[in-house]
Amino acid sequence: MKLLGIDYGLKRIGLATAVAGVASPFLTIENRGEKKNLSRLLEIIKSERIEKIVVGDGFREFGELLGEVSGLEVVFVDERLSSWEAEEHIRNNLGIIKREKVKELIDKMAAVMILNNYIGGAV
Repeated sequence: MKLLGIDYGLKRIGLATAVAGVASPFLTIENRGEKKNLSRLLEIIKSERIEKIVVGDGFREFGELLGEVSGLEVVFVDERLSSWEAEEHIRNNLGIIKREKVKELIDKMAAVMILNNYIGGAV
């Protein structure tokens, strides 16, 4: 089953995918408002053959709407520490310290953390 993890932010939306229990960073898209976000995410869901969506609890309303328009199951996980964990991972495990590069990666890495939270809890 192919999963799409979403770290929904006010400026950017981080995306990650997971297949066979392995999550990988995918994309970061600009938050351009609900209608445009839904349209872009539906394109991605179709092109990537996504079967289930995982969204952080803080954006339950958006996740429910995405589930309605996509017809896919949406599950919610605690994402309170995902951005912090992503930044720690980028700096400590990947050795990236330049602020611009960390900022570029943090949203999609936070989406990986959200997926890993779901995958770890679903086992």
